[in-house]
Amino acid sequence: MIAAIVAGVLVIGGGAYALTSGGGSKPHPNVSASGGTQDDKPHNSEGKVAWTVAAPKVSKAQLVAPTAGQWFDGGDVIKQSTTAVTAYDLASGQQRWSVPSPEGDTCADATDLVSHRIAVQYGTDCENVMVIDTSAGKMTWHKPLTSSSGSSGESGKYEFMYTDMAISGDTLAVTWDSNTVSFQVSTAKPLWHSNAGDNCSDAGFAGGARMVEVYKCGLDSDPPYHVSLINPATGKPTWTWDAPAGTSVTNVISVNPVVVGISAGNDLITDVWDVDGGRLQGKISLGKGGDGQSKYAIQCPSNNMTPCRNVAVDGNTLYMATGIQSGGSATDGETNQVAAFDLTTGNPKWLSKNPGTPLDVVGIQGHAVVAYQEVAYEHGGAIVTLAPSTGAISPYLKFSDDTREQEYDAYMPGINDLDEGWYDNTFVLSLTEVTDNGDYKYLMAGLH
Repeated sequence: MIAAIVAGVLVIGGGAYALTSGGGSKPHPNVSASGGTQDDKPHNSEGKVAWTVAAPKVSKAQLVAPTAGQWFDGGDVIKQSTTAVTAYDLASGQQRWSVPSPEGDTCADATDLVSHRIAVQYGTDCENVMVIDTSAGKMTWHKPLTSSSGSSGESGKYEFMYTDMAISGDTLAVTWDSNTVSFQVSTAKPLWHSNAGDNCSDAGFAGGARMVEVYKCGLDSDPPYHVSLINPATGKPTWTWDAPAGTSVTNVISVNPVVVGISAGNDLITDVWDVDGGRLQGKISLGKGGDGQSKYAIQCPSNNMTPCRNVAVDGNTLYMATGIQSGGSATDGETNQVAAFDLTTGNPKWLSKNPGTPLDVVGIQGHAVVAYQEVAYEHGGAIVTLAPSTGAISPYLKFSDDTREQEYDAYMPGINDLDEGWYDNTFVLSLTEVTDNGDYKYLMAGLH
């Protein structure tokens, strides 16, 4: 029952990511960020950049504005901008609706869309949260974030700088500073929360099909971490797994099964473990390459539990892109591979062939791995699929050389600042943050 009584947070939040190496993408296993399943369907084998959305301007005073939120619902892609959340038609890029921030800018967001609902933090000091009905294009409710002591944003703008949120079922959980609160998504009714003086604090939550809570207890400098699968409505745990001493739980990669990122000895993710059911099963080490960085290009946020990119989970298999290697066919000579692991044992299943240009793991369609083969100076990029049993690469959607320049501009920020989504045979690239230097042309681009 830790979630129902535990004190709020170990500061969790916004747009900083711990990059182990290489590229990355949204990790939702069988589902897109909206929660909609991706089935293999008839499709075109050739595509192009079909539409773009210009990047908004950011004031010199603000420097960096978070725009991480990206969700899919029906025929729409929904994107967080600096001051609003806006839906665009997936086929044409035309705006469908827009919900402006009631006050100030948008801030952190809940990664998952559940039952046509999303949650976004906003305000001059990011001190409020709003829930949006994506089927109606309207804000359902908004509330200030109030601490367990009853205060609401009184400690200034830094109190809400690092916030983690998750939606599962009809519950929104929010954790920041030393507080955790939860609301019924449909009514805004307060549910469970932390209590002042508790010995445990939340590190964050992951949502979607299930809700996972990560917390730590004790006042030492290196308190032990715990992972619980919880009932979203009550905050009570179904099971709890205790991390070994000397390790920390940095991220939740999947909620079904529950797969977590582990750090052993530093702040960066070093291992991926399957702890579903409260039992440690497969352990996968990210290892070290020749340059001292991880062998695998999984990229996870340093201040949030989700989303990890360039990784996907389907059943008992984990898929990750390897780090960038030399020997590619494009001008820059870079390439990589995709690796599959058995989560039950931690053993490798296969390693794909070198495709000539780097691959970013985007997600799962059916049971095949969907990957983006990066745009190059000489030609457009492509969507490919990898067979789950062998890793054999098959072409799926080749993007035209005629729109290569737009595709290159859309991908230019690199995976540090990009989200990659695959939904209804459309590939979407979008910025996770916008800076005041105006280096990037597009907030978002749709390719199909």
